[in-house]
Amino acid sequence: MIVRMAGRSFWLLLLVSGTFAMETLDSAMISTPLPLIARDLGVDPVQAKSALTSYFLVIAALIPLSNWLSDRFGPRLVFTAAIAVFLVGSLLCAVSTTLPMLVAARILQGAGSAMMFPIGRMILIRSVSKQDLVRVLSSASLLPALTLVIGPLLAGYVATFLDWRLLFLINAPLALGALVLALFLVPKESDAPRTPFDGTGFVLSSLGIVAIGSGLSALGGPTIPFAWSMALSVVGVLLLVLYVKHARQTTRAVLDLSLLRHRTFRIGIGGSFVVRAAVVGALPFLLPMLLQVGFGLTPFESGSITFIAAVATLLSRFAIAPTLRWFGFRSFLAATALFGALSTLFLAFISETTPHQVVMAIIFVGALLRVLQIHGLEAVIFSDVAKSETGQASTLLSVAKQLAASAGVAYAALVMTAGGDFRTAIVLVALPLALTTFLSLRLSKEDGAEIAGRSSASKVT
Repeated sequence: MIVRMAGRSFWLLLLVSGTFAMETLDSAMISTPLPLIARDLGVDPVQAKSALTSYFLVIAALIPLSNWLSDRFGPRLVFTAAIAVFLVGSLLCAVSTTLPMLVAARILQGAGSAMMFPIGRMILIRSVSKQDLVRVLSSASLLPALTLVIGPLLAGYVATFLDWRLLFLINAPLALGALVLALFLVPKESDAPRTPFDGTGFVLSSLGIVAIGSGLSALGGPTIPFAWSMALSVVGVLLLVLYVKHARQTTRAVLDLSLLRHRTFRIGIGGSFVVRAAVVGALPFLLPMLLQVGFGLTPFESGSITFIAAVATLLSRFAIAPTLRWFGFRSFLAATALFGALSTLFLAFISETTPHQVVMAIIFVGALLRVLQIHGLEAVIFSDVAKSETGQASTLLSVAKQLAASAGVAYAALVMTAGGDFRTAIVLVALPLALTTFLSLRLSKEDGAEIAGRSSASKVT
């Protein structure tokens, strides 16, 4: 759905959509050539996972800070600073000669991304009427959706025939253009009332998230001994326990865990975490490894196969509403969970002799089912949440999304380093997906009926 806008509003939409596209393109491009990047940097392909996990963890840790910074220092300053940080991180990625250098640059990119997306979304929401909000947000997602499709193809081509470092320079002119537009279009001051910031909660939750994620990511790797990795994870757990105690004693917790009192919220965010861990984390990490390291394909050949998953993601937006309206959340989510897990399992049985068209068909069907499941789960999250709680629910969901991506990569890499092969790793990714079937069956037939737009006559029993 594309909304027609004129003048300043059009350029503002283009600016925000463009920054979303930069982040999406960056994430879509790095997974495809990761085996080649690892070889060029002289490390094992599985070790290169830290270039992915570090990025996701930093975003998860810093997202709760973004809106407060915008209200405190003004959206223009924070948004332009975020673009600049992302740009500098991209340039440093392009000149990285070792894995630690690349990871440090990715952390800088993640810090910029953590500010760009939520502040950009907030700028759009505050600049349009409620009647136009859905259409504007839908229009803002078109460019990112297209970059998601071209990302693997572009990354494969550049890495195979040119130099993978050039991938991080693609966003440079886009970021410079976004900086110029932001200086003219983004409001200098925020019209939102300033609210106290939960600094203690932010420190506890952020350090806990980073400690757990870093510890789990390091398990089985040569960089940090196993005992130290476990100790780091335990420290992270303790910090989050302290955060839970703190959150119960404050009325402005940075992450509102009281939302978990809603059964639909618990089911939705729990299921979404598991599926996102597979869709955004594990499978984009494993499939290029399988195709390139296992089957000997080039990054371009690999990207020419895996891009079909992004096509499925793009098409899923047209199927979710009518399907939910017909079947309802319970039946829809249970079916997509079961068949999505089965289609993931099929990937464990492909070989270098399997026709590429068959591999693409399996990837397409599986991706379509899994993304539809994510859409449904993340919609049911808000079915019982009050309007006054939607902001906190959105923040908690955003953090969970990034944590899931990092956890998925770490989980897949841990299976590989523990002695498993690609097929074993894929099977162990499919099993948790299958378990979300039972989670979905905990929903009642009436849950989410209003969001799904179902009338009593249209319900399937």
